[in-house]
Amino acid sequence: MFGPMSFTTTMFDELILELGELATLRDEALRHPEIAASPALKEAVPSLAEAVTAIATGVGFGVAGILDSDENAVQGAATVDRVIFACVHSAGRSQMAAAFFNRLADPEKARAVSAGTEPADRVHPEVVEAMREAGYDLSGARPSLLPRGLAAAPTSLLVTMGCGEACPYVPGLRREDWALDDPKGRDKDEVRRIRDEIRARVERLVAANGWARPSS
Repeated sequence: MFGPMSFTTTMFDELILELGELATLRDEALRHPEIAASPALKEAVPSLAEAVTAIATGVGFGVAGILDSDENAVQGAATVDRVIFACVHSAGRSQMAAAFFNRLADPEKARAVSAGTEPADRVHPEVVEAMREAGYDLSGARPSLLPRGLAAAPTSLLVTMGCGEACPYVPGLRREDWALDDPKGRDKDEVRRIRDEIRARVERLVAANGWARPSS
């Protein structure tokens, strides 16, 4: 297999989402008989499934024990709770929630990612501006697809924010739905209101689950 590598938990989460997107594309392809009959595809499907499983369990790339020492890295990533904040475009509500969560939560206990059912090309400009006012830089954040193969990833909680029935149902996965307005196209005061409501909800979520950073 692969030799030891160095991963942050952010890289780990993004890698799982990327593999989930590949699995979704594979599932779409298998719906077409002429593609599903391809020997090459049949051979690739088990390899993809094995890759998703290996990454999700933190085995294939030695993720569980070898991680960077920056503020986003932890030892034993396979045991860290993983929270997915999901909205439609992964460009507003879920991005704000993930940013607040990762600032408030102890990275040795939990990490969060943002995902969407129809990811946009970029984070909404009004959201980037509102978060910058609060001390967060989302200018480089990239919206990600919420994969249907969510069950393959070690997820502790799925928090949905307006994606409705498009968000996957995963038996046994804890799920919460937050009724929040979409900040896209709203004026500054409205975006700030939504931002502050998300921050308050995230603060309660982190506290209730014992994920808070140690007090200094």
